[in-house]
Amino acid sequence: TGLQNLNSLGIGELITAGTIFTGKFKMKISALNNPPAMTHFGIPFTLKPISISVDAKYIAGSQLQQSVKESGKYKLHNLTGTDSGRIWVKILHWGGKGALEYHEKPVPDLTILGEGELIFDGKNQTLKNWHTYTIPIEYNNAYNHIEPTHIAIVMTSSRKGDIFIGAVGSKLTADNVVINY
Repeated sequence: TGLQNLNSLGIGELITAGTIFTGKFKMKISALNNPPAMTHFGIPFTLKPISISVDAKYIAGSQLQQSVKESGKYKLHNLTGTDSGRIWVKILHWGGKGALEYHEKPVPDLTILGEGELIFDGKNQTLKNWHTYTIPIEYNNAYNHIEPTHIAIVMTSSRKGDIFIGAVGSKLTADNVVINY
């Protein structure tokens, strides 16, 4: 997680999370108040895995902060607490027309068939060492008859980075991502 000083653009200081995900990112200055609107989660995928495994380690930055818009510019405010990282996976069925546009909010014609997540509690110092994690995917039995069309996997150094909350220096390092069947 880092700090973006955008004072020269008249925006101010934004706390931004390091994030990697399946899908695409479309930068729009006009959408800075709504970062999830710039992220389009999911890629075509037609199988039903039981879990994903990943080697990972996590270190939380020292000061939790939030960028808050005041008088037209973002300013940093210190918060109490500790940052946390997150990895999540969702198996999706897109029944709509055109390309999927999913921002982790409900979308008409999109069904979440299964999902799983792992939260990295920044207070836990043992997380700074490599460990293999397996994240089970729990399926909704009501949708057993529906085939997947997409998978979304997201890994982020600040779990609330999409609302400009994080800590400079938070770092989620991941390797060897495996989809298990």
